[in-house]
Amino acid sequence: NQATPPDFIDSCAEVEPGFCRNLYPKWSPDGQLLLYFHIQTKMEEIAEIRLAPPQGDWQTVGSDAHDAHPAAWSPDGTEIVYLRDTGEENSQFRPIMEVVTIPVDDGKLGNASPSSVLYGDEGGTALGYLMGILEWTAQDILLFTSNCTNVGMDRYDLSSGTELEHFEKPIRNLTLLPNSDRWYGMAVTYSEAGEKRTELVTGTVTETAVSPITTTFPVEMIFVG
Repeated sequence: NQATPPDFIDSCAEVEPGFCRNLYPKWSPDGQLLLYFHIQTKMEEIAEIRLAPPQGDWQTVGSDAHDAHPAAWSPDGTEIVYLRDTGEENSQFRPIMEVVTIPVDDGKLGNASPSSVLYGDEGGTALGYLMGILEWTAQDILLFTSNCTNVGMDRYDLSSGTELEHFEKPIRNLTLLPNSDRWYGMAVTYSEAGEKRTELVTGTVTETAVSPITTTFPVEMIFVG
């Protein structure tokens, strides 16, 4: 069978000086809407969360999005969440974000919930840069990368509006199982000699424990599907 040509949902031509990208696409649970992050720099930076049906007609549903995190769907597909950059920093000079929820039915902003979500810019890596993670779990806990190297995951309880403990090990490339609280990822450790070691690990979103899984070959990427 011949493949159906894709529809263009958004124009993102290169701008000089600067750049333009559409990143982190996520289908809604019912497969009818595409959520993605749009960033553009030219004179001033644009960092938006956009929503579009397969036929196009995209709309901006959130502005000032943080440039290392995608948005996420609620498990039932009625809301989206993203991290908004407040422009403020904490005492460690790390930007502070707000957690913003948005009803999908009218595209208007929901209640912004301030949180001490911290982001430490440590520079990109070949396997980590532009690999931001944001997952809205069935337990109403957000999982998100704590820095742009994608080494480290934070947890935030949407129900209580509080930050939770970190996982007991730095994790990267986390993938959440659909309709579950179990995740798989990679733990990154270094020996006393400075040698890097990665291992496949798993755990649940409600616990900080990280359990290793023995593998024959090195693991660098994880996909569920």
